[in-house]
Amino acid sequence: MNLKFKTFTLKECLFLLYLYYGGDNLNYIKGNYRSSIYENSPFVIGLFKVVETNMEDMEDFVGKTITFKGNFDTLNQNDMYFFLWKEYSSS
Repeated sequence: MNLKFKTFTLKECLFLLYLYYGGDNLNYIKGNYRSSIYENSPFVIGLFKVVETNMEDMEDFVGKTITFKGNFDTLNQNDMYFFLWKEYSSS
C-alpha cells in the first residue's frame, strides 16, 4: 500500500476546522504549552499560557497560565497550540 500525506499550514488547518465545524460557532484558545503536572501517556494534565481567544468570558485569561487535561501526543514548549470546540444550542 502506497500512502501519500499532505501537510497543511496552520492557517489551512484552521480554515478546514472552521468549515468542518460550521464556522461561526467555533471557539478557540491559542497559546503555548508550559509544562506537565501529570502524565500517563497519552493523558496529560498541564499548564498552558493563553495568547489569544475569541471568547469574551476567557479574555481575562489572555497573558495568564491555565490548566488543561486530555489525551495528547508529545507536547513541545516551542509550538503554538489551539484548543478548538463548538458549542451547540439545545433548541
